[in-house]
Amino acid sequence: MVFRKIKRKLNRFIGSILARTEVYKNVVAKYDDLTTKYDDLTTKYDDLTTKYDDLNKNIAEKYDELTGKYESLLAKETNIKETFWESRADNEKEALFLEHFYLTSVYVATTAGYYITPKGAKTFIEATERFKIIEPVDMFINNPTYHDVANFTYLPFPISLNKHAFNSTIQNAKKPDISLKPPKKSYFDNLFYHKFNAQKCLKAFHKYSRQYAPLKTPKEV
Repeated sequence: MVFRKIKRKLNRFIGSILARTEVYKNVVAKYDDLTTKYDDLTTKYDDLTTKYDDLNKNIAEKYDELTGKYESLLAKETNIKETFWESRADNEKEALFLEHFYLTSVYVATTAGYYITPKGAKTFIEATERFKIIEPVDMFINNPTYHDVANFTYLPFPISLNKHAFNSTIQNAKKPDISLKPPKKSYFDNLFYHKFNAQKCLKAFHKYSRQYAPLKTPKEV
């Protein structure tokens, strides 16, 4: 009887040890599995870190490359503008007629009316439809690149530019120093079309300037 009790207790003890051993084995197996997964994640993290560093390096290199190209374009633009402004004066002419009229080969910033022949109007309509242009009339007319019609500005002054024009018998107004200064000009920074347009306008200017040469206002007036 005593032997059976001892055997029963011994079996329970051995069973308990075996059960715990199995649990320990399961825990160790799960730990090993987690360790393997952790190692895999570490490898992937290192791979992603390497790719991220490479990407940053490529971005930095491309940024430097684009910055260099941008600075080069800025330098070229500056050079083009300098050449552009230096060459404009060769195509800009102006003259005064009968003290009341100002003739210029460039666009003038002012409200304007237009002398347009039926042939010219037809040409402008065709050019508008061809190029699908929607812009102010004065800007469009002033661009022969579209319609190949040279034009010039003919601006009538409301009063004479003679120095006595502002003498008033109504009040003692301050008499300004009147000089033959034309209206302020408005330029369009179109580097591609300006030279071509200016040459056409200059040609038209010379034609009418010679035609009405006897009416030119003397410089000393």
